[in-house]
Amino acid sequence: MKKVLFYCHVFYPENSGYSNAFQNLINAILDYSSDIHITVVTPYQLGENKELKRDRLEILRLKPKINIRKIRYFLNDYFFAKEVSKKFKLENYSLLLIETFDQFLFINSLDSDIYNKTIIRVHSTNETEYTIFDKSLDYRIRKFIIRNCLAKKVLNIASTNRFHLDFVKKYYFR
Repeated sequence: MKKVLFYCHVFYPENSGYSNAFQNLINAILDYSSDIHITVVTPYQLGENKELKRDRLEILRLKPKINIRKIRYFLNDYFFAKEVSKKFKLENYSLLLIETFDQFLFINSLDSDIYNKTIIRVHSTNETEYTIFDKSLDYRIRKFIIRNCLAKKVLNIASTNRFHLDFVKKYYFR
């Protein structure tokens, strides 16, 4: 059985575009491929909701290590990347699929030897147009890291449409 690891920054029980898109993708894979086991790793907490239950689906919810407001977004992504890298290698996964380029610090902090088995899915204007054209500091930092660090590491991208693939090729990977 092939093992696929998904990193979803936003996941069930959140009812958002990212969460729904990835739940639908995971359900489709499980419905049509009986030889795949999926593990979803997410920092999104379950709260009072019941966990999703499905054959060949495991969900691991990461706990943040840092709660200091200004730095938690940067440091927790680093720690999450190290946990995902360790799990990926120790449990011999075939593929790591990451929800979005929005998690640029997470992606940049992965162990270098797993990029060849990693796919980043691009499917929103936040990770394309906002990142490139917005002038706020957080988007400028994101654009710099993606263009100057991730563009040298990331080998595989995926999208549900040609627009996002062409956009990423033009603006990130030049």
